[in-house]
Amino acid sequence: MGQSMFVDRLLSGRRNGFFIECGAADGEYYSNSLFFEKERNWTGLLIEANPDYHRALLDKNRRAYVLRTCLSTERRPTTVRMQAAGALGGIADKMHKSHLTFIGANIKPEIAVNCFPLNTITAALGVSHVDYLSLDVEGPEIEMLRTVDWTRLHIDVITLEYRIYGGDKIGIDQPTTLKKLSDLRQFFLDTGIYREVALLPNGSDAGGLDVVFSRLCHNGLINRCSTGANDVALATTHRTNQQTPHMKLQQTQTNSCYVIDDFLIHIYENSFYG
Repeated sequence: MGQSMFVDRLLSGRRNGFFIECGAADGEYYSNSLFFEKERNWTGLLIEANPDYHRALLDKNRRAYVLRTCLSTERRPTTVRMQAAGALGGIADKMHKSHLTFIGANIKPEIAVNCFPLNTITAALGVSHVDYLSLDVEGPEIEMLRTVDWTRLHIDVITLEYRIYGGDKIGIDQPTTLKKLSDLRQFFLDTGIYREVALLPNGSDAGGLDVVFSRLCHNGLINRCSTGANDVALATTHRTNQQTPHMKLQQTQTNSCYVIDDFLIHIYENSFYG
């Protein structure tokens, strides 16, 4: 079963939701969110730092916000050097050495990219409830998640790629892959609000590609999960506004895509954290 279909089943075919896909690539071929936009009437946010993918992403005419940046590994804006290598690119000094060896033939000159904490981005959009987060950034997933204030942002389902390529045979670096999976499991266990529900595609620690976590609910039903005193009102607000996305900050509309100016998010960061 594909990742999108699994998440759809986990959410009981939920309609009118909001996704965030970080590592959105071209917005189609590798997309984990396109199914929800087309089949379940969702909207959301597509984050992609690689400028080679940015134009292709805009040309797909997705009904979502588009942001050419990366998620920060700190609770403040940062500027990093990105190693562009197609769908396997990422922050240069955050990728494992096995992965760098694996992509060696595809390495291009590094580029500077602005990064922002996830809470800052969602606050600038006026979003406090996310139905599905797909995080595929080739390395620093845990560091990015450590910046999240879970009391301000409620995410129902999170999928993360944990496989690390490389190793002696330039295939899967199994020891490093298993270590990363173990670290992810410990991180979510420590939050006290998430449980692991699957490894995709085959349920094997060593052979898996993505791990899936869902938010714990008092009634055990994720499609009825209440995440705080104002959760119902907040969720209703963001779903009501999905047909015509509106942002507090300046944006440029390209057909149905809304391209967010990351400099203006930087300004919003200053007011958000005071």
